[in-house]
Amino acid sequence: MQKTLKRLEDKIQGKVLNQIMYSMNTADRVMQHRTTTALARLGREADLKTIFIDRKGLDILISILTDPTRDPTTLREAAGSLPLHSHPFACIQAFESPAPILRRELDGRL
Repeated sequence: MQKTLKRLEDKIQGKVLNQIMYSMNTADRVMQHRTTTALARLGREADLKTIFIDRKGLDILISILTDPTRDPTTLREAAGSLPLHSHPFACIQAFESPAPILRRELDGRL
């Protein structure tokens, strides 16, 4: 089982990753949820920002957790995939947040 998972992890890069991420943009909510949950488990560390920040995968995972109509199995899968990458997301967001001075300027305009 571990060997198969490792092979899948190695295959999900480049063109294959782009095709899988494209399926996150479909109108089918179930397909979005399954794809995002799978990428959370099998995605490489180098691709996390692209998958979950740029392509809104984190928003999809959160929408799964806040949907009251989802079955318990889907909720467990989504909840289980969030902590896997919580530390890298915190690092990415810390680097991308605007400087405090710029933030005050933006707040003053709103």
